[in-house]
Amino acid sequence: MNMNSRTILGSLAITLVGSGLLAITLFFVAWASGSTTGIEFSPDDFSRRKFSYVRPSWLPITLQGLVYQNVSDPLILWLVNKGYVTPTTGRAQKWDLVWDSRMPPDSTAYDAQILCAYLDLQDLHGTNVFLQWSQKYPDHAKILWPQVARCARAGRYTEIPQLFDFVLRQPEPIPLDDFDRRVKKLVSGMTLPPEELP
Repeated sequence: MNMNSRTILGSLAITLVGSGLLAITLFFVAWASGSTTGIEFSPDDFSRRKFSYVRPSWLPITLQGLVYQNVSDPLILWLVNKGYVTPTTGRAQKWDLVWDSRMPPDSTAYDAQILCAYLDLQDLHGTNVFLQWSQKYPDHAKILWPQVARCARAGRYTEIPQLFDFVLRQPEPIPLDDFDRRVKKLVSGMTLPPEELP
């Protein structure tokens, strides 16, 4: 092998190694810049799921398709098991965005996050506040949760805090008839579609 051949082979090797390193670097940059994660909430059955995908905005390809992972929630499992939240049927399940790593934090697309914050509310001991309340006052829970579900299914997440704040302001629940009347009054004052009013 002469000197010219060695120079050409050396240049070719350097070019191949450099191109490989560039391709690997571009792949990792594309992956990092296009990686999106988030959480969705379904008002149909109160379930949540995490999602992720990789699609850089500057590339016309998807590097990883949409992947879902269900999120278990003891409060929701309990509410559905007791029949306080009845899953809807007969149509495709609706999913509302709770959080998405690509959207600005003040986006109104995050309204479902309002309900999820109450569903996840814990006391100082790490106990879920509304699971504990629902177990302690099941007759009141039978009134509250269908109304919460009704509001969520109408997309009125920003008005749901009225219901939870009403419950949290009561050190002990008021008599059942009065509780029912006041919860229904709160819901009737919300801007719900007619089919969603109590």
